[in-house]
Amino acid sequence: MSGVSKRMDVSRLETASLVKYSRMYRLPENLRNREELVQQVSRHLNSQQFLLNEEDLLLRFIRMVKADGLRRRPGNSVGGGGYAGRVAGKKY
Repeated sequence: MSGVSKRMDVSRLETASLVKYSRMYRLPENLRNREELVQQVSRHLNSQQFLLNEEDLLLRFIRMVKADGLRRRPGNSVGGGGYAGRVAGKKY
């Protein structure tokens, strides 16, 4: 598996998303403006090491989309989220 190092441009994210990221990773909240928030999130995110294998990532994404499509079909019991497979009159 080969790793790819890419810098992410977080300045395109909405402020709410930057704030959520900052809170999730418990980054300091003593910032004065959006530019400082962008710099802080960018530094943190780019300091993380991600090993990206594009082919593996795409295959996982396709499987996830297919599985989600199966779960959303009416009458399909994949995932157990619907009424399919329930016995009439039985309480759960």
